[in-house]
Amino acid sequence: MNEDLDLETQKFCDMLVAAQAPLWEGCENHSKLSASLEALSLKFDYNMSKGCFNRMVQLMGETMPKNHQMINNFFEAKKSVKKLGLGCMKIDCCPKGCMLYYKENSHKIITNCSICGMDRYKTITRRGIEKKIVVKKCGTFLLSQD
Repeated sequence: MNEDLDLETQKFCDMLVAAQAPLWEGCENHSKLSASLEALSLKFDYNMSKGCFNRMVQLMGETMPKNHQMINNFFEAKKSVKKLGLGCMKIDCCPKGCMLYYKENSHKIITNCSICGMDRYKTITRRGIEKKIVVKKCGTFLLSQD
């Protein structure tokens, strides 16, 4: 089309191109977008640090043919997924997976799973100061509210 596209339409077209473009010439299994989603999913599933994630995708890129489209870091991965209208979020959850502490259950005053009774927080001591930290979190992609 010769017409100028509005910003939303242009973003959608860019996303379609990214979703269909191979990760490298001849790659039939993944696109830049699918590789970003898979890598982010691994990060959240295994509670990877950003540094570990960045090193992992760097190594993946180094093992691919030249002119690959692999993301280089966490920032790029989040940026590519954000084009879909998805955001990355970590949500507190029960250590046994019974419930999520989300929306109405997200308040910090709820400290035990309403199903199994497991504690949401554990107490750690660092430099003589006690601090409560979440026992388990899960990562997810959520539709952004923009």
